[in-house]
Amino acid sequence: MAKINKVVIQWELVFLFQEIKDKLSLYDLIEVSILSKLLRDKFKPLIFTCIEINEQKLSNRCNYFIDKDGNLPVINSSVIDRFLGTSKVFNSEIEFKAAKINPFTNSIKIEFNSYCQYSKEIILINIGKPCFYIFPLISLFINLTKLKLVECTVSIKDFNICISELKNIEVLELVKAEFIETTEKDTIVKSIKLPVNIKELSWFDNILTSPFDQSLAYEFLSKRISISSVKFDPPAIHYQELKKLKPPFNVKHPLFLIPFLQINPQLTSISVPYDNINVSLIKYLSTNPTITELCLDFQNIKRFRPMNFNPNLPYIKTLYLLNFNVNHYDSVCSFIKSCIDLDEAKVIHKAL
Repeated sequence: MAKINKVVIQWELVFLFQEIKDKLSLYDLIEVSILSKLLRDKFKPLIFTCIEINEQKLSNRCNYFIDKDGNLPVINSSVIDRFLGTSKVFNSEIEFKAAKINPFTNSIKIEFNSYCQYSKEIILINIGKPCFYIFPLISLFINLTKLKLVECTVSIKDFNICISELKNIEVLELVKAEFIETTEKDTIVKSIKLPVNIKELSWFDNILTSPFDQSLAYEFLSKRISISSVKFDPPAIHYQELKKLKPPFNVKHPLFLIPFLQINPQLTSISVPYDNINVSLIKYLSTNPTITELCLDFQNIKRFRPMNFNPNLPYIKTLYLLNFNVNHYDSVCSFIKSCIDLDEAKVIHKAL
């Protein structure tokens, strides 16, 4: 083991807590620091297994480019002053990105690099449009097995690059995510890629947005740019490892689901909004012994309508009843009775 030079190391800088600095001598700091480093190395895989990044955590950082009220800072006068007396034309958009966004993303990139190898799960929640500039850094987490986006905006190009580089993702949850089309070699990239090894997928109210001029960062973040959006469905292709469609799960086109199930016959568990229950789906489930787990989601029902047919689900072993109330009682009873070989029924009031 290499000998530690106790003189060169600034041991008083090892700890951030002022109380420890005040109470411990330099030699005490040396001993405790060695012990602390060992503990940190041991605990890092546990501490950083799951990372959640949300708007509140970001806004608490002093250099975040959005304040705690969700507002953009006014272009700093000191930035403008650099251009006075020069022939260079001042571009507030370019300078905002250079002065505010880039320093922030560079700082969290350094932070991510210190623990990204230990992380298995990343949750990005309620970040909104700023996520457009943060998301590309997710590709640093090379050992990621689960990625969750909730109310975040990302570039389709960056998302596809990230998915291509992160080979181990098995669980993908996309909830009210906004995917912005991007232009690549004069071609608009409109379709997203899902992980090749995906085993579980959640998909809920995701939208596709037309491209915008990416040099207009300030305008984009301040929502002054008018861009059109439309809900869209996941790519309807075969995913060899896919086993579960997890709640929340809904699609734009009701006719999407059965063809998707048909090209993915290996699925064993699906989540279906009550609004999407129809005779065709029941018929498919009644003849498919592979799907043994069904989640019936009663949330966001536009207009509740009792079923006018008797379902027959002989292969369902586990039934989840999600977000239902007394108004749905008769339909729930019909479903339970239709599962003649049912082993378990669970009532749940939030997403699994």
